[in-house]
Amino acid sequence: MICSTIIFCMLLARSLLIKAPVEDVNLLNKILSNSITTDAVNIIVKNATVVLEDKTILYYLEAKSPNKVKYRGNLLYLHGAAYSSHDWNRNKPSIMQISAAAGYRTIAIDLPGFSYSRTKSLISNDHSTFMSLVIKKLNIHKPIIISPSASGSYSIPYVLNNPNKIGGFVPIAPCCVRSDGWENFTVPTLIIYGSQDRASISAQLLKIPTGNLVIIPDAPHAAYIKKPIDFVTVLIHFLYSIHPF
Repeated sequence: MICSTIIFCMLLARSLLIKAPVEDVNLLNKILSNSITTDAVNIIVKNATVVLEDKTILYYLEAKSPNKVKYRGNLLYLHGAAYSSHDWNRNKPSIMQISAAAGYRTIAIDLPGFSYSRTKSLISNDHSTFMSLVIKKLNIHKPIIISPSASGSYSIPYVLNNPNKIGGFVPIAPCCVRSDGWENFTVPTLIIYGSQDRASISAQLLKIPTGNLVIIPDAPHAAYIKKPIDFVTVLIHFLYSIHPF
């Protein structure tokens, strides 16, 4: 039953992707180039802390692309409720290292109250404003926002309120999906789920005219943890569709 549901959703998504910017939506058939994986191992991921305008003490990781690699854009990684920025820097090469080796300034943050991020005052419930403060403070121009699970409560209000300020959106089995606004959302979007995820695929996200749905085989809710190479390969080729050679 689960298999048939997944196949139906994939077919439905493909029927909705006629206007998608990715010519080959079967991103699972792609591979990473040897140059990316070779360069990635040597990329240094630094950590730092900054204080935002709302007094949030924000911890983050950052990796920059090698000088020899063409700079393509900026990535901002969020995290789910049981995770942190360091989950994007697991293994070697990590997802952060591979992202940087592919030509992207790569940043992963700890959301307020998680891991190393702390606050000196009460945090506003205005998560869209928080995202604006982060992007302004870290000087992230038109980021592509990668947002798993519970971080959807931060990313979704921001991307819907500020579509002209982002370069792309990658929701990974996100929560808190609003029911309105997606039909007119024209930002390049990659929607990712694991085939073993018990969460239902968001019917609202499937309304995005520039959306691409990828279901990673044999992967749970946190598909990027169980299948990091599959995940980052799909991600990089999606990014290259936005920023071609």
